[in-house]
Amino acid sequence: PGSYKLSQLCVGLPGLEFLSECIKPRLKYQVVDMPITTRLIKGEQDLLAGLAQTLVINIHTGSRHISQNSVLRLHTTMGLTLQLTESDAPSRQLDIALPAATPMS
Repeated sequence: PGSYKLSQLCVGLPGLEFLSECIKPRLKYQVVDMPITTRLIKGEQDLLAGLAQTLVINIHTGSRHISQNSVLRLHTTMGLTLQLTESDAPSRQLDIALPAATPMS
């Protein structure tokens, strides 16, 4: 993370290199570290115990990688249960295997 200024650009290929002229004015850019964020999309209604309701969990990787075999663990408050599929037994805790993901996906 930090602020940087770009004054010249170099692109290299095997046996070949391209170098730009000096860039004026210098291009200023900032590198940020964005954490992984999750968002629960539940619709407009509050969650109610005893009623089956469909939820969507949106995960944005930010500037981080999600490695293979990572798990998202969900845990409910008393009275609410979770199921990944209708054939699963209801539980207060649910582990969801996540696929590998690259930054900003």
